Amino acid sequence: METIFILAGILTSATPVIPLTSSASVESTESVKTYPKITDSVYVLPKADSLVILQKGGQALKKKDGQALQKKEGTSTYKGDTLVYMWNDKVIWLKGDANIKTPEVRANADTIKYELNNEIVTIWGNPVLWVGSQDSITGRKMKYNLQTEQGVILDGRTKMDKGWFEGRIIRKVDTSALNIDYGKFTTCERRPPHYYFWARELKVYIDDMIYLKPLVFFVGEIPLFAAPFWWFPIKKGRQSGWLHLPKVGSSSDKGKYIENLSYYWVTNKYSDITATLNYFEIQGLQSLLEGRWVFSQYSSGGLNGSYIKERDTGGQKGNERWMLQLNHSQKMASRMSLIVRGNFESDTKYETDYSDTTVVKLDKIIDSYMSMNKSWDRASVNLIVRERKNLADTTENSVQRTIPGITYGLTPIRISKGYFSYSGGISNLKSGTLDYQQTWDNSATFTLPFNIFRYIAISPSTGHSYSFKKPIPNVKPYHSRYSVTASTNIYGKSIFKPEIRHISSPNISFSLVDTTKSLSFGVNNEFQFVYGEKKISLGAINLSGNRDFVHNKFNDINIYSYSRAIPLVDLQAYSTYKTSEKKLKFDRLTVGSSLVRKTFNLSTTYSWVPDTLDERKSIWGTLNVNLTRNWKASMARRYDIVNKNTIEESYSLYRDLHCWDIAFSFNKYGENWKYNVQIKLKALPEIKYEKHYESTGIE
Repeated sequence: METIFILAGILTSATPVIPLTSSASVESTESVKTYPKITDSVYVLPKADSLVILQKGGQALKKKDGQALQKKEGTSTYKGDTLVYMWNDKVIWLKGDANIKTPEVRANADTIKYELNNEIVTIWGNPVLWVGSQDSITGRKMKYNLQTEQGVILDGRTKMDKGWFEGRIIRKVDTSALNIDYGKFTTCERRPPHYYFWARELKVYIDDMIYLKPLVFFVGEIPLFAAPFWWFPIKKGRQSGWLHLPKVGSSSDKGKYIENLSYYWVTNKYSDITATLNYFEIQGLQSLLEGRWVFSQYSSGGLNGSYIKERDTGGQKGNERWMLQLNHSQKMASRMSLIVRGNFESDTKYETDYSDTTVVKLDKIIDSYMSMNKSWDRASVNLIVRERKNLADTTENSVQRTIPGITYGLTPIRISKGYFSYSGGISNLKSGTLDYQQTWDNSATFTLPFNIFRYIAISPSTGHSYSFKKPIPNVKPYHSRYSVTASTNIYGKSIFKPEIRHISSPNISFSLVDTTKSLSFGVNNEFQFVYGEKKISLGAINLSGNRDFVHNKFNDINIYSYSRAIPLVDLQAYSTYKTSEKKLKFDRLTVGSSLVRKTFNLSTTYSWVPDTLDERKSIWGTLNVNLTRNWKASMARRYDIVNKNTIEESYSLYRDLHCWDIAFSFNKYGENWKYNVQIKLKALPEIKYEKHYESTGIE
């Protein structure tokens, strides 16, 4: 067996080197010499610190002036303190700081063996292996087949996306899967890790899922949880799978419950669906479905629905209750768009009864409609079908339907120095039990703004409208409107320094609709502190009112004022000047303050409504504190000063546990209260433990 040695970069041979007829000429720094051709694709370069194997399409490169060999496509390099090439067996041995680099694989180790015939690389002695663009793999000993891209690693460890894998034996069975015997997985980079999942059999689908059988969860070296099998995703981006562990708890109105048993399904690259089950000991099983779609930046929407058949209680049959919400927006060619919004509920209390929010929903109007809009450079038209329902109204008049409604209009057109605008609409409205009512409205307006005495802006306008309503008789269809508005700004400043500037902006408007007159007016007063080029707002006092021509009197004047003159304090006051009583009535005062520092922020709001019959006075405060680098706390409280009781309060505590975090929260509103404890993985938030309890104060 003939062997070629390269020791410390010097080419030697165990047998004389005999030039072959098929040889390669390589230029050295000494002279041009001919060296033997080892195989059809292998040459030996003299006085080099590496052996270069040229695959098809490669070029022989030499080392010049101590510069490293350049890498070309199809070239593999092998380096080591000692390099042995076994000619007949086609085996390369590298020892001492060994390195192998091929287009597919890179490896470092104390010893590397490369079998050219079957393209198997075996490495041991602090081995590190890189395959393609994946992270490094370490272990005690490794064997890898370059042709099949399969391999075996003893006592291996590698990182993939979200975490680290360890195993007694790691087998790379194909390009996207690993089989691990007696393996561990963790997202904690420390060694030993704070926690890990252990399994006798662990299968990893790279950038997809992990399957474990059986599963044992360790914190430190203490086992806390076991299951016959488990799986969780490690894929980047959207992926199908169970979202998180369900929330288990109990409450006075639901009994024991299991919530948020959710499965996420990626139907395609444009849409996904989330299906959820909630089990309540008292009410029964609730199902929820949420769908989303984004076909393009011009087309997107969603669907959200839930249903529950409540249990029979006390001989009374349980109710079927449900909720459905729909939204979709579509932008089409030629400036046309479609918007769909749908809100439907079985009853007025469904969302309140099955919502996790503390405060009862205040909006009692649900609005569903489909609207299509088309616009041009000078005009637009809109078609709408709508249903509005008042949940607070239990009569038959709670529903209004417009089938259809059409509005149209022209963008303002400049005529000389004025502007002309036109708008109109047609509607077919049904309210409650009344018959459908048809309406046709048209309105045209002309406005001619100008200034007098340079500083006073005048804006007169005239408008005419025609309204036809069927079947309502004896209603005047024609209406004319004339109006004029005047406004200006008046500046004043103090005669001393630093300067206090006062900007007064009065305005007055008069209108005549048919024979009905109206007059409104207002004055906005802003105060500024001027220091050099800087302007600091000190506050403002704004007044507004109107004239009642029917009763020949001025109505009450509303006064709003605010001030930020005091640092960190925001003051707002609302008052009314009673014209009939000729006295000022104070309506409401709010004083807010906020202090933000590096480790904490504090805010308080004081509110006072000095009503003689129902005086309300409360204070609301929030505090967020970073107790240490890892501990955070917050609290919020609203206190009724008049009745001397707490209206609402909440507390939370957070601890960063390196790869985990734990959070505790407590909320109370009136007699309702709840608390929640959650521990979750930062890198895999779907893996969490949650303890929850709430009480409605009803026994």
